[in-house]
Formats: sequence, structure tokens, C-alpha cells
Amino acid sequence: MPIDPGLSRCLRVAPSAPTELAWLTTLLVSGRPYADPAVAELERALLPGVGGHRRSLAESWAATWDDGLDGSPELVFLAAATGTLLEEDLAPFLAAVGRLGSGVPIRLRLLGEGEADADAIRSRVIRLESDAPLRARYQELLARVWELAAETWRREGASRVRLACGEWERRVGGGVPIELLLSPRHPLVRAPERGRHLLDEVPDFVVTPLYFCMSGGLLADTGEYLHLGVAASDLHPIRRERDAAYIAGRFRVLAEPTRARLYLQLLSTPASVSDLAQSLALPQSTVSDHLAVLREAGLLDARKSGARTLYSSSVGRVERLFQEARATLAIWE
Repeated sequence: MPIDPGLSRCLRVAPSAPTELAWLTTLLVSGRPYADPAVAELERALLPGVGGHRRSLAESWAATWDDGLDGSPELVFLAAATGTLLEEDLAPFLAAVGRLGSGVPIRLRLLGEGEADADAIRSRVIRLESDAPLRARYQELLARVWELAAETWRREGASRVRLACGEWERRVGGGVPIELLLSPRHPLVRAPERGRHLLDEVPDFVVTPLYFCMSGGLLADTGEYLHLGVAASDLHPIRRERDAAYIAGRFRVLAEPTRARLYLQLLSTPASVSDLAQSLALPQSTVSDHLAVLREAGLLDARKSGARTLYSSSVGRVERLFQEARATLAIWE
């Protein structure tokens, strides 16, 4: 279902070295399944050898942050709060990180972030403001990541992004709702309810084409506008492989018989893990594993009911899964 554009408007289309860094850092330190193929794509397409640094960076990151928050979502918010987000050069942002704690404390609104993630992001910012040794380690880690990409960014990335900015200015100036211009995997499109809420609450947005982003994108409420990171190249050669894998993954979600049985059960009535395990005579661990796959695909709702978590779904969620696959195929027509 399209998001009603309402009074939403594009304030600016601009490069952002801090957003490029946030994207790269998250890929290199994340433990989520999507990170492995994404880093492999990046290594083949733009940054040969980058994958070889992943383990040491991930270990250093885990030693710096022990909060369970995946990646570096705080980075974009820090850049926005310090006025360095829309800079083509990373130096102003790194310098601003070094000055954290010397001015007015940063306050983040974080609309659209889950409660747990929002708390963890705020906690990171507070710790960076109050802990100078932590701040120095954080700066060093970010500088290490950027060192892997800085030459490529200077040589070709920044100029390609500037060209993409011109393309996006023409797109957003055509009167088409922003969600119709985005990749099917962009977070604003993949979660239409969240996107509708955010556009209602924060109607202004800024678009940043990302050179190191192969697909998908980034969405963040900066407190003044929505920051939309998008892939700078719609049809980068490596995208065909990624899109093929994505389409296969979409269809594979319900191709496993036990998972399909669980999903059919949840279409008729909400249930907990123990309810499903009992009614289908399955181990709870098996049920939990399958529910995790369904949730990752966006097919389930979860709500607390006392001490239990109840899961439910609808046929409309399945239809959206196939729409995402169809929209990805349509790109290549």
C-alpha cells in the first residue's frame, strides 16, 4: 500500500561521507546474516580486500561496545547533531567526535527506532560524551574503517555520488511520492506502516546517494528531517547477483513445509511459541527458529500478553513479500 506523501518535501539531495562510513562500518562489524554477502559484493565490486579486515574490526568493535546493538546506527545521528552529516569530507565529523562532551549534551528524538535500539543509541552517545578514552577508541576505529575506503571515495566515489545527486534531484522534482522512487528493499518501503508514521511526523526529508551501498538503503530521523540513504547506482553490475539471491530468498521463506504449517496456523489465530509447539507437536527450539525466519521476512506481528509473546500474521503480509520480489524483477525489464 503506497505511503500517502501528504506534505512531504525534499529539502536537499547531497553527498554524506559520514553516512558512507556508517554504512561501511555496519557491514564490517555486523553479525547479521546479510553482512556476509554484502561485504563479498563490496569486495568484488569496489573495495578489493576489504573483507580481510572484517574479523579484526568486528572484534575491536565488540570490545568497544558491549550493548548488543548491531552495527553503528548512532553514527548518522551523531553527524546530524554535530552539523557534519551532509559533508563530502569525513574530517569535520571525526573532529566533531573528538569534541563530544565539551558543549551542550546531545538530545536525540529517534522516531522510528525500536524502543530497545533507541535506548542503546542514546546510551552510546552519552558514553561518548562522558568517557574520553572510549571516545578516542571510537575515533580510531572509525578512522580504520574509512582508511579502507578513503582512496576509492576520493578517486571515484565522490564524483559518482555528485552525478547521482543530479539524477535524484530530477526524480524528486517530478512530483512522484518518494516511496515510489526507492528500492523495494529500502527500509521506508519495506515497512510501510513505519514509513507512513515517520512521513506524517517528519514531512521533510534529505536524500543521500551512497556509493558503497549496493542495494537497500538507510533511514534515520535526525530531529529536523528524515535522512534517506539510497544506492547511488541503481543497476551496478553486481546488483544482478544480489537481486537474484534476494528474489530466491523471498520465495524460500515459505518453501519449507514446517515453516509453512506454522504460518498457516498463525493466519487463523495468534499463538505463542509454546502454543505452536504443542499444537503441531514440534520442539520449541524448532518453532523459535522458524518464527525468527518469518519475522526477519516481515511476515509476523508480535505483541506481549503478560509474560508471553503472541505472534500473528495476515495474507496481506504474504502479498507484500511477493510484491517485493515482483518489484525487484521489474527493475531489470
